[in-house]
Amino acid sequence: TAWSLAKLSFQDAPLWQSISAQSIAPMPEFEPPSLAWTAWSLAKLSFQDAPLWQSISAQSIAPMPEFEPPSLAWTAWSLAKLGFRDRPLLDALSAASISRMSDFDHQGLSKMPWSCATLPFADPPLLDSIASAARPRMFDFDAQARANTAWACAKLRMPHAPLLQSLSPASIRKIRQFRQQELTNTAWAYARLVVCDGPLM
Repeated sequence: TAWSLAKLSFQDAPLWQSISAQSIAPMPEFEPPSLAWTAWSLAKLSFQDAPLWQSISAQSIAPMPEFEPPSLAWTAWSLAKLGFRDRPLLDALSAASISRMSDFDHQGLSKMPWSCATLPFADPPLLDSIASAARPRMFDFDAQARANTAWACAKLRMPHAPLLQSLSPASIRKIRQFRQQELTNTAWAYARLVVCDGPLM
């Protein structure tokens, strides 16, 4: 129900409060995908509910190694979207993501650094793992994902040279698809990291 309403962008505070209240008790029975999509539903509609989030967090930490990469990425995105810097949950999410990073698709690989930078959550092992997995996939990223990756590197002050070197030619190839904000974010990122890339700039 929560996922369906969020997909429809249906915002009804009393209904969501009722769903929230009814979701906490059965939360221990939720499987990893249900936990992740409940988190996504709340974030999609910017629905702040601390008790429900605490329940999601408490029930997600132990089974986090069982989360599939899409669930890991959406959980990270949800935390960032709502600004919940839950360190125990983030630590569990980081460890689980590192062990599965080779299984992430390009969408997940772009959501993870954006989420880390937005929170912020600077975790060098996680960021290095993301960078290593993203480099050979950079041409699969769309314009927004490339710009967000560059922005995240700069926001976290992570001048990962190999990642930026792969980001540059991939961005040049699709530069006409970049919107103004994506161009601005990319230029800002390279400037903040003091990376002079003549062909890209």
